[in-house]
Amino acid sequence: MRHHDLDPTDAASTGLLAGDAPPGTPSGIDVAAALIERQPGLDQMQLHKLLYCIQAANLAWFGEPAFAERIEAWQYGPVVRRVAGIYMEFDTAPIQTAARGRSNRLKDRLLWVIDQIIREFGHRSGPDLAKLVKAEGGPWWQARGDLGPESPSSNEISLGSMAEYHRRFGLNPERGLTPAEQELAQRFLDGDRTSLEGLVGSFLGGRTDSGGRAET
Repeated sequence: MRHHDLDPTDAASTGLLAGDAPPGTPSGIDVAAALIERQPGLDQMQLHKLLYCIQAANLAWFGEPAFAERIEAWQYGPVVRRVAGIYMEFDTAPIQTAARGRSNRLKDRLLWVIDQIIREFGHRSGPDLAKLVKAEGGPWWQARGDLGPESPSSNEISLGSMAEYHRRFGLNPERGLTPAEQELAQRFLDGDRTSLEGLVGSFLGGRTDSGGRAET
């Protein structure tokens, strides 16, 4: 899909880093490479929405960004402009191999997050993922402000808004979190790392019982 908001002359070469990403944060190009290696055939819409989910999950679970590049609130949903500049020539065609980037630069914990996101959301179509991440009241919606649904935008989706929103509502805001899941999330944020397994199940769509165990 070609986007009129994208300037192909500088999108692939400009850093466009998120404002609060600390030094040493991985590149979104490497994260995109890992996604494509694990799920060949993604189209651009799927790729960018899954990148958003990975960023949201890493912020919600670990309090730090998965990659350094900013995510912008484009008309069709969240987009990593630097990654879009690399893959824009694919238009709507499936991407079978990574054009740039190396997944072996990524640490095991981030690769684990990527695997969790692919397992839960990798089968969804681009429009389905776009609907999920463009939820009213969510970070994409907040970043666009008063813009109409068809208006182009390069507004940044802030890391803070993503972390706060997805800690409260998980990665599927249509479902939300139960009080027990909210308690589980707070335990994790307070330093109880043993609650991570149940928290992941909650945020990805599985329910947890009162003890924090994921239901099957």
